[in-house]
Amino acid sequence: MRKGTLTLLLVTAGALGLQAASAQEQYTLTYRFAKDHPYRFRDTTTVTSSQEMMGQEMKVASTVVITSRMIPAEAKADGSTVVTVSADGVMMKIKSPMQDTTLTLSNAVGKRTRLTLSKLGETLAREVVDTVKVTGMSMAAGRQDMLRLHVFPDHPVKVGEKWKTVKPDTTDMGGGGKMVTVSNGESTLMGKEPHAGHECLKISYTGTLTLTGKWSMNGMEFFLEGGGKTSGTYLVDPATGLPVIEDSRYDVESTVAITGQQNMTVPSSQSAVTHRMLLED
Repeated sequence: MRKGTLTLLLVTAGALGLQAASAQEQYTLTYRFAKDHPYRFRDTTTVTSSQEMMGQEMKVASTVVITSRMIPAEAKADGSTVVTVSADGVMMKIKSPMQDTTLTLSNAVGKRTRLTLSKLGETLAREVVDTVKVTGMSMAAGRQDMLRLHVFPDHPVKVGEKWKTVKPDTTDMGGGGKMVTVSNGESTLMGKEPHAGHECLKISYTGTLTLTGKWSMNGMEFFLEGGGKTSGTYLVDPATGLPVIEDSRYDVESTVAITGQQNMTVPSSQSAVTHRMLLED
């Protein structure tokens, strides 16, 4: 065998060996917050929706920009952390046949919610510290979960490995009503990827959504049923567990049955694309 050929084979074998070793490297994913350090995010969501009411179809396009902050206040012995979440700014642009307007939800700024989070990202407790009244089309923006942490597996994972999560989320819809969203997802550790000075891990996910809800407004009762799909990719900083950048999408089909002064059924569809960025101080 020629010397050059032998050298090439050795180099190739070495590279394959390094790839195999890298693929077998395991990572323990947990959230590690610095007490009293403000972590700030900006979420930009573009939403297109269509609903049919009394035989008429109405299409709405909106863009919601939320700048939020999370401040860890207390670390517990079990690894969970108490954090305070609030909005620094909420802006909403709406375009529909009825209006073309921009809303700034100043009454939502600074309103705090206290969460207890497990080291894997599960919400163990939620407490509203400062109430805020939002109505009409601004309701969805004002009541968005501004944190939306991903849930990590309870065991080390390696590149290519998958894990499943079930994440219920309850939204107060006013009038004593609630909307419950249950997300069943599957995540995959894709590998390493540097970004903005962080040595990140890239994770992708897909999932299904189930929506149910009941609430009252203006003397009428609303009953919601629906479902859809979600997907996304994010880069996580292993030092904190927080997403440095994330792109996600969801598509939902739902039906709202209305009873009271008038009875009707309103089918609707909604698609949303969100870009999240961790803001550096």
